[in-house]
Amino acid sequence: MLLADEVGLGKTIEACIVIAQRWVERRRRILGIAPATLRTQWERELDTEFSLPALVLDSRTFEARLKAGIANPFDSTDRLVICSYHFVAARGAELRSSVHLLPVAREILIQELHRREQFRLMGGAGVFPEDRLEDYLVRGLMDFDDVDYDHHSGLLYGLAGQVVKHLQSYLRDEDEVRNVLQYHRQGLVDLVHSQMQEHYEETAVAYEAHVSGGFTTLRPNHYSTTADGGERNFRAPVEHKRDIRKLLFAGFRKCLYDKQRFDSDPERRFAVVVEDDADVLKWFKPARGDFHIHCAGERTYEPDFVVESKDAKYLCEPKDAAELRSKEVVSKADAAATWCKHATAHERKHGGKAWSYLLIPDTAIAAGKTLRGLAAAYTCERASVPPHRIG
Repeated sequence: MLLADEVGLGKTIEACIVIAQRWVERRRRILGIAPATLRTQWERELDTEFSLPALVLDSRTFEARLKAGIANPFDSTDRLVICSYHFVAARGAELRSSVHLLPVAREILIQELHRREQFRLMGGAGVFPEDRLEDYLVRGLMDFDDVDYDHHSGLLYGLAGQVVKHLQSYLRDEDEVRNVLQYHRQGLVDLVHSQMQEHYEETAVAYEAHVSGGFTTLRPNHYSTTADGGERNFRAPVEHKRDIRKLLFAGFRKCLYDKQRFDSDPERRFAVVVEDDADVLKWFKPARGDFHIHCAGERTYEPDFVVESKDAKYLCEPKDAAELRSKEVVSKADAAATWCKHATAHERKHGGKAWSYLLIPDTAIAAGKTLRGLAAAYTCERASVPPHRIG
């Protein structure tokens, strides 16, 4: 189920109703993942509105549960567990080890398999068994485009074997293991595939540049805001920076749009820098699809800002200084720098301006800075050589 209503329309309450129903059904191994700033809000809503006990799991409570003899702190049936995205990412191994699926009644299994049409059924009363338990998972993994059975069959059977061994560690017999593999097949397949993705690396060995004629007309931006939100002058500091994505900013002179949203306060501060810079002619924040920069596989990358000055054009990416050397940031920087190289070659043939890609740490964005100064310090030529100054 996906809840995607506007702000203030009750998504949290709707989710809590679903959780409450599962709790009544005694399906009580529930994990809630939320932004760190909303964990206590979820705990409070569950307690005050639905009388559901919840535990906010962070480093302190995680270690406390370990010391109390709880082998897997994520595993709880007396309280819901609530934690942040980052905490789940950091403790993924412990979370995955909490898989504890149980067999279902034969009638439910047959009904579900009929619905999916994924298994051959024996007169509606049973299922043709796979020769090996691992085959239930391997067949599902083969459906992913990024899985090559011919070259990695040994790996696939090894991973599937780990799942089977885990199920055998707590289920009573092979029939129960087979039941779980049949009924929960897709969830287990997705789990194994997600673990494979964590260790998957893709390196671009070359880029193709396609130069098309003409130009692209920018699409209108449409924004919604809360009833009391309104528009804010982009120069005014934001008190609660975690709420900045909800805010709508105006007051620009050089932006191609009269209103903009920012994903972070460094982005807002960068807008102040380019608005105050006498050399800057115009700027905007591109929408999805405005640029076609491919950084890995089929993923595309949209830079945070596009800026034109009197003598150059820039793709600009304000970024948390601690993330500048992460694999994702480096991959995007490499692709964007390569895009700028080809764009510059095309521009020079037609008397245009050179393009550069700026990867700017948030600590470097402040009043009084100029785009020329930031370009001198933070221009990326290629990913293996990051900007030479950090901070």
